[in-house]
Amino acid sequence: MQSPCIRVPREQGENIRQELLKEGILRMDLKIKQNKDFIYLPIKKNIKWRDYPIKKLEFKEYVKKSFRDIAQESIPPDQIPTSFDIIGDIGIIKVSDEQREYIEEIGKALLKAHNNLSIILMDEGVQNDYRLRQVTWVAGEKRTETVLKEYGMKLWVDIAQVYYSPRLSSERYRIACQIEAGSIIIDMFAGVAPFSILIAKIANPKKIYAFDINPRAVHYAQKNIIENKVQDKIAIFTGDAKDILPKLNIQADHIIMNLPHQAHTFFADALPFAKMIHYYTILKKEEIGAHLKKLQNDAKKQGYRIRTCDIRIVGSYSPTKNRVGIDLEVKKDIS
Repeated sequence: MQSPCIRVPREQGENIRQELLKEGILRMDLKIKQNKDFIYLPIKKNIKWRDYPIKKLEFKEYVKKSFRDIAQESIPPDQIPTSFDIIGDIGIIKVSDEQREYIEEIGKALLKAHNNLSIILMDEGVQNDYRLRQVTWVAGEKRTETVLKEYGMKLWVDIAQVYYSPRLSSERYRIACQIEAGSIIIDMFAGVAPFSILIAKIANPKKIYAFDINPRAVHYAQKNIIENKVQDKIAIFTGDAKDILPKLNIQADHIIMNLPHQAHTFFADALPFAKMIHYYTILKKEEIGAHLKKLQNDAKKQGYRIRTCDIRIVGSYSPTKNRVGIDLEVKKDIS
């Protein structure tokens, strides 16, 4: 059967496949094609998706039932979730109050439809300063630790103890590709260190200073740093960024501020140590301009000027709000 498809390099194949799956673009009825250089992912519509080439090829049909086909056997069609996260072999589903009645059937259908999943958890929301995702077991094995691969990294994660977002995989790769060889990096809210490790593996930085207030996140970060053989590039610390930054007193070429709900409260603390800040926040589209103005005013009060180099939507957070990435150049204000 002929279908439009997206051509991606083999090393990006699994990450892009998962993103297309979450967005409902990937065709589940056709088998993926590949050669030694590229993977061809069949899509439902002949639409441009980011900057990846679109082709039209012949694909073999895949007879396995989709999640929706299986779920419809026991769940009303309007109560079937349309998206979910995959972290390693764990599927994480967020449901409405009405869908909770069918959560057991949803979990069983997901496991049946996806052979790569061993566990289904229900997302109850992110809470507290550690950014922990509150989860409830639904189906499969009873554990919350898993291991995943992302752009050549191998990462250990415990969903119940540390923060990790699979939806930022492309963003992490985008940032890593911007880093100049020999740079000094500060990763202020490192979590299990996916930003730091990917940068260390592909950008050849001089040194990365990573820290997180959650001791369990630092534990997994240390494990992942060793697992990926980048311990000579990354120094990891436990503690609050506001306390660690002045003690380090290091001028960084890039500072990563991936703490979307609270990054603005640390912005003034980061300014004296940054040349470029990669800043993440949660906003409605119409709020972006006002938020940038506030950052500019905060910088001016501290004696700095900031220049916006890039603004992008890196994912949805809710029906009305988006996760927004902003790249900011920082200079001392000499006016």
